[in-house]
Amino acid sequence: MVIAGKAKMNSKNSGAGKGCRNSFEWLMILRRNHTLKAYHAFETG
Repeated sequence: MVIAGKAKMNSKNSGAGKGCRNSFEWLMILRRNHTLKAYHAFETG
């Protein structure tokens, strides 16, 4: 949950392109760790 919130905050504070890149990296990390709950929270906001 905390990681998802942190990823959202970073994407807002950074530039559009950089934010998208960071979001993609976070999604890959979440998928790799199999934290489906955090992934769902990140997607739904």
